[in-house]
Amino acid sequence: MVKLATGLVIFGMFSATVMAAQEDVNKALKQHNIKGALQAFSQLSGDEQSSLKGQILQARLYFAQDKTEQAYDLLEPLLKQHGDLVELQFRFGQSAVVMAQKASIFSKLGYAKEGRKAWEKAVKLDSTYLPALDAIIGFHTGAPSIAGGDKDKALQYIKTLKQLNPELAYGKLISLHRAMEKPELASSSLAQGLKEFPSSSELLFVQGMLHIDNEQWSAVHQSFKAAMIHATTDEQRQRILYQSGKASAKSGVEVDAGVKALEQLLAMPYPYKLNWAKYRLAQLYVHDGKIAQAKALMSQIDDENNDELEDRLTSLKRKIKKLS
Repeated sequence: MVKLATGLVIFGMFSATVMAAQEDVNKALKQHNIKGALQAFSQLSGDEQSSLKGQILQARLYFAQDKTEQAYDLLEPLLKQHGDLVELQFRFGQSAVVMAQKASIFSKLGYAKEGRKAWEKAVKLDSTYLPALDAIIGFHTGAPSIAGGDKDKALQYIKTLKQLNPELAYGKLISLHRAMEKPELASSSLAQGLKEFPSSSELLFVQGMLHIDNEQWSAVHQSFKAAMIHATTDEQRQRILYQSGKASAKSGVEVDAGVKALEQLLAMPYPYKLNWAKYRLAQLYVHDGKIAQAKALMSQIDDENNDELEDRLTSLKRKIKKLS
């Protein structure tokens, strides 16, 4: 009996150690610390890495490194054995939808369908699982009907979300109205949302995005400043800073505010949209005539797996050449 008890204690300690090590990977991924996540994953044993949870972590690492195909190929066969696992359906849906964005015209619809079905299955398995609910709302809001997007379904999912998180649901409803090109409904939903949640960083951020739609550039920065004051997480702060800088780069208005926002973002650990943030800041430096600073920043940008960013950089380099 003593030996059995001792064995159970040791097993419990081992299990706790494994969970802690896996949580280190999870924590680093949430912080966008890819290097730290890879290092933590490498410290797991072979059995830990090949376990179901370990394989999901491996897929997330692939995804974080923009190795979407590897993530998809790893997750797809797991669905046949563990189709009732909510997180697995959600992660596979992520990889399939990004594959759809990257694939040729002949494969796009197939990947999009797989992603939609995975997210719908995840919500069916657990209607309170917010990541999947958020994802399927985003899909039906933004995807064209030929790919399975359905604005009416988005609205139904938003109603489900409202029971769980009414503040977040207002933001999704406003995004849906924007996608439907119904600015009056978007504005009225925003007004109602801010009436109920006047200190909502999320809704103040959405307000700024509506101002971008209307090219009300000074109002954009006012809304983002208010959103920043009420932000409670680094993820919120980083997204606000990025969009503030992007708005300045796009409009040429409030350039100093945009520069400060992006410099603040890039000074933070594991910045949101790191390479795009550097590109936006380089744009602003060029606007200010700081060509040397722009070139130095552009030399740090990794555009290897992003054709759009590569094209934007080429265009900016041409602009700099004309100015020189």
